[in-house]
Amino acid sequence: MEDDRFLAMLMKSRFEKAGFGVTPALNGLEALDFLKSKKFDLVVLDLVLPQMSGFELLEHAEAKQHFTLTPVLVLSNLAQESDAAKVIALGVKKYLIKSRVSTEEVVRIAHALIGVIEPGLAHTAAPTAGFGMA
Repeated sequence: MEDDRFLAMLMKSRFEKAGFGVTPALNGLEALDFLKSKKFDLVVLDLVLPQMSGFELLEHAEAKQHFTLTPVLVLSNLAQESDAAKVIALGVKKYLIKSRVSTEEVVRIAHALIGVIEPGLAHTAAPTAGFGMA
């Protein structure tokens, strides 16, 4: 889930090029609805989102059930150690700061989180990522 339209389009394109199926969410509430109705291999989450923040989404009871089975990669501009510590305590597998990582590195880390060393070899179907744009 990403509220910056340009970055969301760029990340969506990179993830699809890497073989992921991508389900965009426009805001935190829409992301919650998707999490209730679909299964994802990975969730890529910004923390500053309209209508429901990434923090709130991680703390939401219904989303928590999903996140126990699905790795969450946070991609945020929030660079405070306290923010990273909070989401790691909530079960996030990886916390990345947008300005310090390339899109290619994000995709590589995403593959590692779902256990794909060489894209296309470990899955017969494309892995799915919940990823958003507003």
